Amino acid sequence: MAADGAKEAGWALLRNKFYLINFIHDEYLTLLRNDDTLESRIKLKEKLMIDAMRKHMPDMKIKAVSAIMSFWDKAAPDGADILRDSNGRMMSYMPDSVKTILKIQ
Repeated sequence: MAADGAKEAGWALLRNKFYLINFIHDEYLTLLRNDDTLESRIKLKEKLMIDAMRKHMPDMKIKAVSAIMSFWDKAAPDGADILRDSNGRMMSYMPDSVKTILKIQ
């Protein structure tokens, strides 16, 4: 049932013009433009995924947590640790290993 919900979520994302990069176990990686619509697109993505999964698993607590990343990293912060700037906008997460390679802090 969870697999059906995940597939339906993917179709919902495609129908709403999300550019899907990959599906890894239980997460969709999507490419989003970093502009003023970013957070509203993230909220829409989460809603579409939750709604699709609820159709298949109505008795389960369903949640979707997003993070903005320059590079995918399984160890990235979850929803409780989303990075935000001084204005409260979501910021991109970059793994320390990538920072080291790119020589940035």
